[in-house]
Amino acid sequence: MTSEENTKPQLDPGPTQEERIKGALRDPAVPKLYGNGFVVRISSSDLSLILENSGNSVAVISMSYTLAKTLAQKLGTVVAELEARTGREMLTTDQVNTALQSAEFNHEPESN
Repeated sequence: MTSEENTKPQLDPGPTQEERIKGALRDPAVPKLYGNGFVVRISSSDLSLILENSGNSVAVISMSYTLAKTLAQKLGTVVAELEARTGREMLTTDQVNTALQSAEFNHEPESN
C-alpha cells in the first residue's frame, strides 16, 4: 500500500437499509401515510406526487427527475419480485378501473 492510499479518507457507510427502515418506522416524528391512489404533476425542474386515500389528498411529495426515475425502478423491482414469489401478476389501478367499468360488472346483490 502506498502512503497516498493510507491518507485517503474512508467513507462511513452509515446505517444499512434495514436499519434505516426500522428507524423510520419507529420514529414518531416520521409521518406514516397510506394511499390507494395518486396523481402526478410535472414541471420543468421536478415532479410532485399527490398521494390520495379514497380520492382525498393526504400528502404531496416533490422530487427531482433523478429520484423519480430511481424510485420507479426500485418499486418495479420490488413488485416484480413479489409477483415472481407468489406466481401472481398484480393488477394496476387502471386495470381494476377498466374491469369495474365493464358492462359485465354488477356490484348490486341479486334480489330474489
